[in-house]
Amino acid sequence: MNDSTTIPDSKLCKHCNQIKPLDAFGPKKRGLYGRDAKCRECCNAHQRAYNAENRDKRKAAYANRTEEQREARRTWDRQRYQKHAEKERQESRDWRKANPEKLRAAKRRWNEANPERIRANRRAWAKANPDKVRASKRVNYINHTEKAKARARAWAKANPRNRKAHEYARRARKLASSGKITPQQLKASLAYFNHRCAACGRPAGLWHTLAGDHWIALVNGGLNTANNIVPLCHSLKDGTDGCNNTKRSRDPLEWLHTRFGPKKATAILARIQDYFEWVRAQSE
Repeated sequence: MNDSTTIPDSKLCKHCNQIKPLDAFGPKKRGLYGRDAKCRECCNAHQRAYNAENRDKRKAAYANRTEEQREARRTWDRQRYQKHAEKERQESRDWRKANPEKLRAAKRRWNEANPERIRANRRAWAKANPDKVRASKRVNYINHTEKAKARARAWAKANPRNRKAHEYARRARKLASSGKITPQQLKASLAYFNHRCAACGRPAGLWHTLAGDHWIALVNGGLNTANNIVPLCHSLKDGTDGCNNTKRSRDPLEWLHTRFGPKKATAILARIQDYFEWVRAQSE
């Protein structure tokens, strides 16, 4: 006599008419043996065909959902994922491994559609992981030294004021000085002195350029701030007759008296002090 409560290991699919293991059928309370009449493969094929035939209808229905319906669907998805987390992850890994081209195409489409989100995510990650960013940059520099140097030279040539600001910040860090100056502040200092040397009034030319000079040198306790930097001429020929070349880290007042004499030094110092006062007024 057969036991009527015994559940077999397989059953017949009503759609493809194939006998398959019981696990190949989705659960259904009222179905035979608690399983669906159609196997999972047939159900999935039917759903894909329906989606393809009713794409516009499904898109319209998705767009017209209320916020409550959207939140209910998100909640259902989260609960379903939590219930079958390992299975979902394994299926995702298997699909990614079997469909590398589709995966790359999907990533490209998403990246093209979300550039701002990508940049925001990268900035947030870099801000939260400064040590990893520095380590990554060091490894990249070691592996691509020549390429990195060429890129740095091109950037410095295209952004001279930014390069100067970075150089001043690096010198300040080495000397444990505080403060930060921006490219805009360097530009403003040049404009204030009409693109001339703040001391002698010489413009940039064939043998001279204008260099930002820390009026009180960093080694003497000066700050890397806008109210401590003035443009001074810098000799490109022999490095002897430029104001920036001769001042170096000397005391400003002593250097002015030595180079220009007491009377002229007083006028130059007053002009530079007026500039520093103007900078302070701009920052208030």
